[in-house]
Amino acid sequence: MNFVIAFPGEAQPIIDFYDLQKVGKQPFPYYQIDNHKLVISGMGRERTAQAVNYLKNESSTPNQAWINLGIAGHGSLEIGQPFLAGKIEDDLSENCFYPPQIYDHTFPVTCLKTCSQPCSFYEPDLGYDMEAHAFYSTVLSVSTRELVQVIKIVSDNPGSPLASFSPKEVPRLIENHLETIALLVNQMEKTSLTIQLEPEISNTYEKVREIHHFSSTRSHQLHDLIRQAHALGLYLGEIESIAQSAKDGAEVISSINLWMGPSRQFR
Repeated sequence: MNFVIAFPGEAQPIIDFYDLQKVGKQPFPYYQIDNHKLVISGMGRERTAQAVNYLKNESSTPNQAWINLGIAGHGSLEIGQPFLAGKIEDDLSENCFYPPQIYDHTFPVTCLKTCSQPCSFYEPDLGYDMEAHAFYSTVLSVSTRELVQVIKIVSDNPGSPLASFSPKEVPRLIENHLETIALLVNQMEKTSLTIQLEPEISNTYEKVREIHHFSSTRSHQLHDLIRQAHALGLYLGEIESIAQSAKDGAEVISSINLWMGPSRQFR
């Protein structure tokens, strides 16, 4: 797992939990033990992108798992509530990202907007940070989307605005959810290992998701179907052809099931 975290107060609970050891401090503080790596990026898009690139250069293995973890404001969730970003917006870009939600977890899934400045205006059902969009867009050059997730803990909301928040509270907010975060980390690492061993599955999944938008449930279904087809020895290129002909994600899932039906019957 590769953790990219903006500030030391956000990173320290993860460093302690995994017993990470500091192995470098330039150009970014860098910690590692076994397959767990963490870099402290500092605030903002540019620093985050640079930190991701730095961590990418520490390993040539593609399709590793990545998490951006930290605090964020939110228009609806309570202080201390963790959430996963299901959609990542940016106030300087029209591009949005949709991290596939294929894992078992208890986090609320909500939209997150990356902003150029700390935000004091809160819209309902929307989170605010300053790093996630740059993190996600940069990581996608070396890892598949299902292995890139953003976890935020709510630090401020309309009832308790950012101006009243004390940075001293940050470690406690993270510490309260370490076990839940670790469960997601474990699932992502297992998926990463599987994808590294079976790159055809990852490549087909990514190509189909570029053709149609899939909900979190259908993303999970799509990935499972591609794995099944691979296990049955079917030609995965046919799934791409099915997606090209389908009108939407629902029809893709239905058509793949029909295509695989005869092969399932003879097993």
